[in-house]
This record gives sequence, structure tokens and C-alpha cells, in this order.
Amino acid sequence: MRILCVIDSLGSGGAQRQLVGLAIGFKEEEHDVTVLVYHKDNFFEELLTSKGINVVRIIKSNYFLRLRSIRKYIRRSKYDSVISFLEAPSFICEVSGFPYRNWTLIVGERNADPNIFKSSKLRIYRWFHFFSDFIVANSHANIDMVRKINPFLSNTKCRVIYNLIDSKIEVFGNKSINRSKQTFKLLVAARHEFQKNLDGLIEGVRLLSKIEKEKLEIDWYGNRIEPPYYGNYYPDGVKKINEYGLNSIFNFYPSTSRIYEEMNKADAIGLFSLYEGFPNAICEAMSIGRPVITTKTSDIDLIIEDGVSGIIIEDFNPQSISKAISKLLSISREGLDNMGQQAKIKARSTFDKNKIVQHYLDLLANKYS
Repeated sequence: MRILCVIDSLGSGGAQRQLVGLAIGFKEEEHDVTVLVYHKDNFFEELLTSKGINVVRIIKSNYFLRLRSIRKYIRRSKYDSVISFLEAPSFICEVSGFPYRNWTLIVGERNADPNIFKSSKLRIYRWFHFFSDFIVANSHANIDMVRKINPFLSNTKCRVIYNLIDSKIEVFGNKSINRSKQTFKLLVAARHEFQKNLDGLIEGVRLLSKIEKEKLEIDWYGNRIEPPYYGNYYPDGVKKINEYGLNSIFNFYPSTSRIYEEMNKADAIGLFSLYEGFPNAICEAMSIGRPVITTKTSDIDLIIEDGVSGIIIEDFNPQSISKAISKLLSISREGLDNMGQQAKIKARSTFDKNKIVQHYLDLLANKYS
């Protein structure tokens, strides 16, 4: 099968990570795979090319020229199947099928952003889903939002397929958590923008006791810690950290392809987002046996059992975040190890790469399983 995967860029984001993982999975199943992007970010390009996957870039600053050029490429290239992630790439692929097409089209919803109820443009994007074969989201929460906006989409077209995690990353999960050291290392892997809630985390940490602050270290890995920023969320956060005297707690690093190795050095993995599709960082942490602390977004409470495989923060306010971190800091080494192992067992059954890739291939082959 000739498969084209379409996304905005090869940056370090979660949607990009998942589409790249799928493309590699399709290639390993001996399909002919190409990835098309229209921005210059190249975080994952070397990985794709090392797997023999062709990367096509169509760079047009004008949106209409971009749409026309991508449409022309898709229509003349005779792919059997096209799969797109994120709303703008999916819209382009749906328009590319006018007035007819002879390829299977899957569009991927990846972020349960409540703003889609307020934005006319984002709502229109979801109405164009009529022109796809399948709409796949990585959470039930996300697909429910799409169905509310476009209630005439059939059940057959709407699917939930969770994120994939390669079983090979389990090699990073063999190290037991070391609680003999004085500090507790909490790692966050997220880009710096509003939904990731750096401000809420800072305010929550501020409320911790002096003893808790003294043993907490937070390492945040994410892009845009240099201009151009996503808004001013990162520089404003750093300013507040300085004002509150929390400099010894927070460390910020750019995105890294070695994130699994960094996760393995941590005592726990955190995510404090206001909303999510289903977060890669949580899937990855669970897969290597690390306990997680996360806000109750998306399908989190369907995957994580509070107090057993992780800690769920019920509300987004600083008091709830502070209380949950305090609870995490009080858990023994054995308790954290047990929590991580429970998370790993759940991850193996939920995020298995081979199973997820096959789900997509079945849809691309129009198998309604």
C-alpha cells in the first residue's frame, strides 16, 4: 500500500511524534510511506530518513497557495491511502478530495481543545469531516467533542485509537527509583503554551511547605524557551519563579530526542495541563514504569487509577496541585515502584505499537472491525 502521512511540521510536538511513529510502523509492515509537511521544523526528519521514509516539504507562506500546491501533489501522486493529523492538515486533505478521490482518507483529532466550541473556523473544520472516510481521535473525550459539533457524523466513521508506544522503550525502565537521595525529581515534558499550565504549577509549588520545597526539583523539557515564544507563558513563568524565590526548584531544558533517558532518571513524571487529547508524556512514563501525577483531562481517569498507577489532580487550581504534589512527596520508594509497575502493566495492554498500527491499517484497508 502507498501511504501518505500529512502534518504541519516535523517539530517535537506530541501529534508529530505519533504520526512519525505510525509512519515507521507502516514502513516496518513493508508499505511504501511518505510524510508531507509544510513547515521547516525538522526534529524528527533524521529519524524518518534513517528508516527509509521519504519526506516531502511544500513550503508556501500564503495559505491558499499552500492548499493548492498540496492538493495538486496529493491528486497527482496516486496514493492508496492518506492519513492526516491536526485540524489544518486534515482540512487540506479533505479539500484535496474534491470533486472525487480514489484513496482512503483518515483525519486525526489530537487535542481536545474546548476552544473549538467558540471558534467558527475550528467548527467549520469539523464539518468538513464529512469528506473523510474515518475520524480518529486519541481519546473518547476528543471524539465526543467532535460529535457535539457535527452530530451527523456516523458512528462507523468515528473511532478512538490511543497513542502508540514502541515496546523498545521498556529498556529505559529497568532502574528502580532511588529515594535515598535528598531531592525528589519531577519531570515535565511539554511545550510552553497556555494549555500546559506552567502558571498553575508555579502557584501550586509556592503553597508547599518549606520542607517539601527543599526536596523538590522540577525539570521541564519543552520547546520555545527562546524567542519566538508561544505567547509570553514561558518568560512570564520564569519571572514569577524569580519573584517567588523558587529558582532552586525549577530547571528548564529544550525538547530532546533522549527524553526516555531523562524520564528514567526522574522519580515521577508530571503533566498539569488544562486540556489534552491524550498526552504522549503520560503514555511514555507509564511504559517505562514511572508513576505519574496529572490533571484530570481527556481520558486520564479511564487509563490511570488514582493512587494505584498514578495520582490524578481533580481540579486545576493551585490548591489541588499543591495537595497532589505533597501526597506524591510522601510516598515511599516501594510505593512509587509499585505504582510505576501498575502503570507499566496498563501501558502494555493499551499503547502497544503493533496493535495500534494494525488498527490504522485495518481502517486504511476499509476493514470495519
